[in-house]
Amino acid sequence: MALISECVQPGCSMLRDEYITEMKNEAIRGLQTALPPHNFYNPHFRSLQKFLIYSSEIHFSLLEKYAKSPNSSEIVLKYPYLRLGSMHLSVQHIIYGSLEESVFSLRFLMIFNTSNPLASDIIKAAELQWYQQLKDFQKRIDSKMKLYLLGDELVNYEIQKAAFSTISYLAIGASLMIVVVYIITWQYEQKRIVNILLTFMAIFCPTLAGTTTIGLLSLMDVHINSTMMITPFLILGVGVDDLFLLMQFWFHSQSMSSPRFQMMYTDIGPSITLSSFTNVAAFLVGYVMSPSMDIARFCLCSAIAFALCWLLELFVFMPQLLIYCPGKVPLNKNEEFHMPKRYFKMYSTFLQKFSFAHIAVLLLMFALLGSCIFMILNMEESFAPEKIFDDNSFLAKSLASMNKIYGDHQMIRILVTELPRNATTLRDDITRITSFHFLCHNYTTWLELYEQLSALLPLNKISFELCLQGFAKWRDRATVVNDLRRLLPNGYSMFFYDSHILDLILSIKETVLEAVMITVVIMAVTCFFFLPMIGIATCTILSLLSIITLIVGCLRFWGAELDVVLMVNVVMAAGFTVDYVSHIGYHLFLEAGTMTNQIERTARTLHAIFGPTAQAAITTISCIMPLLFHNVYMYAVFAKTVLLCSIFGFLHAVFVIPFLISLMGMAVPSCFEQCSIRQSEIVPHIDGSSLTQNGNSSSIKKSVTFSTDC
Repeated sequence: MALISECVQPGCSMLRDEYITEMKNEAIRGLQTALPPHNFYNPHFRSLQKFLIYSSEIHFSLLEKYAKSPNSSEIVLKYPYLRLGSMHLSVQHIIYGSLEESVFSLRFLMIFNTSNPLASDIIKAAELQWYQQLKDFQKRIDSKMKLYLLGDELVNYEIQKAAFSTISYLAIGASLMIVVVYIITWQYEQKRIVNILLTFMAIFCPTLAGTTTIGLLSLMDVHINSTMMITPFLILGVGVDDLFLLMQFWFHSQSMSSPRFQMMYTDIGPSITLSSFTNVAAFLVGYVMSPSMDIARFCLCSAIAFALCWLLELFVFMPQLLIYCPGKVPLNKNEEFHMPKRYFKMYSTFLQKFSFAHIAVLLLMFALLGSCIFMILNMEESFAPEKIFDDNSFLAKSLASMNKIYGDHQMIRILVTELPRNATTLRDDITRITSFHFLCHNYTTWLELYEQLSALLPLNKISFELCLQGFAKWRDRATVVNDLRRLLPNGYSMFFYDSHILDLILSIKETVLEAVMITVVIMAVTCFFFLPMIGIATCTILSLLSIITLIVGCLRFWGAELDVVLMVNVVMAAGFTVDYVSHIGYHLFLEAGTMTNQIERTARTLHAIFGPTAQAAITTISCIMPLLFHNVYMYAVFAKTVLLCSIFGFLHAVFVIPFLISLMGMAVPSCFEQCSIRQSEIVPHIDGSSLTQNGNSSSIKKSVTFSTDC
């Protein structure tokens, strides 16, 4: 734990006795403040002082005396040492920004013993209490000096606080989404009670899946973190998308209830299964690849919730349509709510006739993708703790002060795990280490001072500290520490408190690339399994890669950095994207078995999926949009990812995939024409009717065979 002070006014110095005294007294007060007695069994352990094993109190006492009498010969401050007689005390852990007797920041360090079983809980409680008191004190007092407290439990507290603060944003989004869903069900002109029941079931199934998952994981003794609490809202925003396909099919089918119900399973069921499977697979990849345990648990929770949502859609929501709306719907009903078929036929005709417009569209797509690829290649690896909690919080200001400290210099401890055989080898090793190009100017270790003493004692264990030049950015610090690690000879190790964050930054590029590649491969295999037609499956995969590229490029333009937050969002986006591109791919696959006219089957497919896809995008955006205004980077990037995924997913499903299929059909027509229905067989159409090869209505046969030689 550390108490940090900094000057408010530019150019002021912390080496004033009133500043040092105030900071020292605050540290002592915080250590001795009693905790509420009902929190712990042993009344003896009621303050941090009982567990303190090291603090900077001695350094501050000497600094206080020096500040009162700076010209005294008793105490001499010659940075980086504070000399008291023949004693040398290093103050590089204490003083930062030493320039011409001006110091902009001081740090009071505290180390505690946690061997007692109650120690950890007591320290956490005391840390939070001190943090709240200091925050309230800073609000009341307009001082020339600012005090900040840093500790591990404070980070956990702010993360939980940020996660729970998202609930209010998501509640607003969920309310907007309920209104949108009701408007969508209202267009089918059913009775008001039916519209209300359909809206309720559309909201109930995804919400039940999310809440049930959290309950199951809790029963299995899996730690439930605050991030997992947004899972029900995530499932609500995305899981409802498939239900629009079901309602579109049901209310636009002209068959009787029983055959219509069977055809809904055979026509829409595989499409929903494909999108649900890819969502589950994407989050499982995030669970395996995420270096953060909290984010990994969130991915696991989301994967299970999507699987449950798929089951509820098939076996709970679909029967409700049969119960509430068993009758036929007139042919002319609700046509005014949908784009006329002639527009889709005009668009399909345009796609089949190659022109300069096709070249212009291709050039535009390549320009957009090229710009995004350029931005992706220039992304820098980065991560900072303040990305996962409110950037306006008191702790965020504390971390900003710490970054200023690290911008001046940083201390790294070097551990000699295996002593060299002789002193000469040790000197050579120390010389090699101290030749590091980022070492502080004129810095010497205690070993040089120790060697100058006349009476030398034998040393069995050695460790020393290095002062490195400061870097305000986490990425720069990670690079410097990694360079030093490579310089260390065999038998030497190093310790840096934030090394786990630095290692995460250094490895994030390979981790993100590996996670995205695994996800794309899984999506590709899944699409080829569900869409056994090379042309359609290839266009679907190309669209998936295009959407991922556009999303990452736009996120970079929107201020995102290459970190673990981006990795999880990209993997999640790959799963969500398939929700859009898989539906049109599967519908084109079905239509390819009923007619050979490319224009007609593209028009029929677009007419079938345009409405549900647009509705899915609108409802998802309405649910997530409030999070765009959140102050937490992690949740804002999540909202931006879902927003971009909805927009680009809709555009690719409606425009890009038909465009690619038309181009590929012109270049390699065999990959689309060979998948045709046998003359003696009949397959159900997407709208619920049945057509023979000649297009006449007929009865439905069970056996459907496609030729997929391509």
